[in-house]
Formats: sequence, structure tokens, C-alpha cells
Amino acid sequence: MSLLQLPPELLLRVSYHLTTPEFGYLRRTCKQIEHLLFSSFAREFFTKRQFMVEEISLQALVDIANHPTLSPWLSEVIISLNGLPVENPNSQSRIEVLKEMQRHGHQSSELLLATGKACNMIVEAFSKLTNLKTVNFRDYSARGRTRDGDGSWRSYGWSYNGVLLEADYHRSFPLVNHTIFPMVLHALGRAQAQPESIEVFLRKRTPYGIGLPPTTFGFSKTTVEPLIENVLQGLKTLMLTIAEPYNPEIVVNPLNWQPRLAPRHATVNPDDNISEAPLRLLLRRTPNLTTLRLNFDPEQWYGYNFLHWLGQPTSISLVPFVNLTGLDLGMVKVERSTLRQVITKPRNLTSLNLWKVCIAVQSIADLDLHSKASTWSILLTDLAEALPATCPLTFMLIGFPSETPTEANLTVPTRFVDPAYPFGLTGDPRGLRDRVSYRGSDLKQWLEDTANYAVRDPTLVERSTPTGDEFDDDDDDDESDDLDDDDISEDHLSEIG
Repeated sequence: MSLLQLPPELLLRVSYHLTTPEFGYLRRTCKQIEHLLFSSFAREFFTKRQFMVEEISLQALVDIANHPTLSPWLSEVIISLNGLPVENPNSQSRIEVLKEMQRHGHQSSELLLATGKACNMIVEAFSKLTNLKTVNFRDYSARGRTRDGDGSWRSYGWSYNGVLLEADYHRSFPLVNHTIFPMVLHALGRAQAQPESIEVFLRKRTPYGIGLPPTTFGFSKTTVEPLIENVLQGLKTLMLTIAEPYNPEIVVNPLNWQPRLAPRHATVNPDDNISEAPLRLLLRRTPNLTTLRLNFDPEQWYGYNFLHWLGQPTSISLVPFVNLTGLDLGMVKVERSTLRQVITKPRNLTSLNLWKVCIAVQSIADLDLHSKASTWSILLTDLAEALPATCPLTFMLIGFPSETPTEANLTVPTRFVDPAYPFGLTGDPRGLRDRVSYRGSDLKQWLEDTANYAVRDPTLVERSTPTGDEFDDDDDDDESDDLDDDDISEDHLSEIG
């Protein structure tokens, strides 16, 4: 029996076990097999693709956009903040890459950005991608390439002319990633593209923090360019990683690294707060959002102040959250009262995720390490009382919660006692969970029950002291700190109550 005589589902099953090169060989055996496998091939390799701001990578994006059969499949474009090495080549593979770049006349990423060629190439591509739904920014390569083992989905151009580059041959753009986001946003406007989702997932720590500085949005205090306004008006999902550039005067001694700013309540007038004005204006220009995810730099207090403003009544913040059904907050220090206000503000919220959220208390005296009573217990009890009886919230996840005093670099984790291990209260590690979740129609009762299970774990007290490799931008395998979709997948959910 030949392959052509196999039922299509069996042929697809056979192709599933092939590596990527082997899958390519099978597709090229004849036109009939290529026709049978094309939809599966395009769905796996061309619905979601990652590109660097490098000429060879962006040219691949343009070529796909101009391809009559592949272009309709591409619905998510990932802009990677990694790039090819261009300076101080000290290995044979780097030398080979540089030779190939020079031989083909490819410009460096810096030149592409400076001349506007990168923006023009992205405009050309976006104008041809009729089914573009999501634009994603990240500084890492996602795993999940199961066809080739537990591999990563790298950017186009990562293997330049057959020269495979290892992870440590790549670099990210800690000094210019804040220019790439507004450049792509302008390209979307010029291309008249209307994606439903813009997502920013950043994991690499640099001396400038983890995330995009608020000024990256390129807005003035009160106005947004019409082209960008059209893009923002159509967004349904917005996921951001925000960090305020560190004040070098704060980091006095590198050996005693303390990037903390004294908390202050956000002012109600955006003109009085230059650092928060662009992000405030961004949320005011996205009235159709149904999902909002905000990750912050856990070493900073920017989120503390911004969430205080966001939780204000609509008459002050001018962000009504009329259509918002999903809210995710991650890697942020915040007052308990502020967090309650932000959570209870959207009236149509159905999903809430709190990931590595740290409740800030006024002083270290408020953290009685001899008591197991956690501030999170009070928050959960407050939420149970504040949420209306008809609250539509049916899903909630809390992962790695903690507490911190505003006057010291000290973090006290909160854990949840597993009812299956009643000795958890006496320190049995099997009885303590670092995350809990709920899905159902009686959230208020679950909140009351979980409040009784939330306890401090003083044995895991942490201080904000970075290790020597936290500023390293070359490790693609870093454990994620921010909240991404992997953190809220079904495999991570654990129920209490």
C-alpha cells in the first residue's frame, strides 16, 4: 500500500512523528501528498511566527505576507527583541555570520531602525496580512516545539545561512527595546491594520528594569496620533510589562543594590505625574478592552502608584472598564485597599489572575513574623464582602502571594494550607501550596474559605538582593517571573474548597 492510499487521518498521524526536516521531505514527495498535508503544515508553522529586527528576518516576514497561500494563515506576529551578533566576534560561528551578512549586503538592526527601513518593511507586511489578530513582543524564545524534541520556536534568521547560533551568541536590545514598540505601533497605524491583541512579555533584567518604560508609548500628555488612535480603539486584549528606568542616584552601592523608591499615592491630575501620564492615556484610548494584563518590575514601586490611580472612580481615572471581563496583575507591590478597589471596579469581570502580587504594609512592625495570620486573609475577606451577590466572577487564580513593608527590602511569602494535609499549619511542607484557584459560581464562599487557609511562611523570607546573573540577557531558559498564559493553564490549577 502506498502513502497515497492511506486515509488522510493516518497520513497526518504518520507525519506527526517526523522531525521538521523529515516532514519537509515527505511534503516534497509529490503534489498529492503536499495537498493533503498543507493545511496541517501551515497551521503548525505559519499561524504564529517570530521575527527579529534584522533584515533577513523582516524580509522573511515580508515574503510570507506576499505569499498567496501562506499569508492568510499568519494571525500572530511575534517581534523578538533578540538580534544577531554584530560586535567583537570571538567565535568561528560569529565570524561566519558576519561574513554572510556582509556578503549579502544586509544592514545591521541599528541601521534599519535609524533609517526607518525596519518600519517600512513591517508596514508592507502588516498591510498584506489580512488575518492578523495578535502582535506580540518578547525577549525570549518560547518552548513547545515538540516535533523536534522539547525545543524552542526561534526567530526567522536565527540560523543564518545554515550557521546555527547558540543562545549565548544572541543579544537583546536593553537600550532600544523602548523604541521598537512605538515603531511597530506606528507601522500598524500606517498599514491600517486592526489587530485585536497587543501583548508584551519581557523576562530579561537589565540595569533599566524588566519591562518597557512608560515613555515608550510615544504619547504626549494629552494627545495620541490619529493613526495610533485607530489601532488602540480596536484592541480587545492588551498585555504589558512595564518598568520605570532606575534612577542611578537610587543605586548608590552596586554591592548593596536597592532599587526602591519611597511609595507615594498617585496624584489625580495626569499633568502632575509625568511618568504615569503615557500609560494612563493609553488605557483611556482603549475603551473596547475585554482583557487587560499588567506585569511590573517586582523591584520597583511604579505599579504601586499606578494601580492607586487605576482604582480611582471613573470620574477621576476616566477608565470605566465597561467591557472588561478579564484582569491579570503580576509582579507588583500594592496596598491592600488599592488592590480591592482595582478588583471591584470592573462590573463585568469574569476572570481574575493575581501572580506574584505583593501586598505592601506601612512598616515592618505590621509584619509579625511570629503570627501566621497573613494580610491576604484580610484581603480575601474584604473581597467576599465587597463583591455583589450577582458578581459574574467565575474564575480566580492567586499564585505566589506575599507581603512587604514599604520601609525595608523584605518579602514574606503567603502560602495556602491544603485541607488534605491539616498539619500544614504546623509546618508540614506537603500541606502548603504556593497557588490556589477557583472555577465555579460561588466565588464569595470560596474567598471566605480560602481566607482561613492563607498563612505566612516566615521560613521563606526573602530580601530584594539580585544575584550576579540577573542582568544577563543571554539565557533563553530563565524561569518566567511575569504572568503569561503558561502560568494559568489547566495544568497549573489547583483547587481549594
